[in-house]
Amino acid sequence: MALVKPCRVCRHRNSPDAQMCVECGANLVSVVPVSEESLPNENKTLSLEFPFGVEIVEAGTVLGRDNADFGDRIAASENGEYVSGEHAVITRHGELFIIHHVGRDDSNFTYIDDRKIDSEAELRDGQKLSLSRHFHIFVRIG
Repeated sequence: MALVKPCRVCRHRNSPDAQMCVECGANLVSVVPVSEESLPNENKTLSLEFPFGVEIVEAGTVLGRDNADFGDRIAASENGEYVSGEHAVITRHGELFIIHHVGRDDSNFTYIDDRKIDSEAELRDGQKLSLSRHFHIFVRIG
């Protein structure tokens, strides 16, 4: 059974005697080593089925209109008519994928299975994610 010190900031699995995280430099002095087998499986991926195809996305991905100034954005609408430029952001916490509504336009909302989210919600496999009421994406986690 291998012991590791998981970083609370970036989740990197450090050696059990580490004092600082080798990835982000966070202080690990108070972190107790744990069995690597007891940690969550972070190998899951998040895929989004867009009308134009499937995209595997990473934490930090911004969903919104295609914007040449931000290369990591996914174009969520061919004409951008109903989707904010910065509509929502996907983050990850261990095995969980979280969607954060960040659109500033009161007419555009984010919905999961037709229920409006005010700030954030967990994404689950098979859900319908809607950016406004007119643009739908299906969530695949595996």
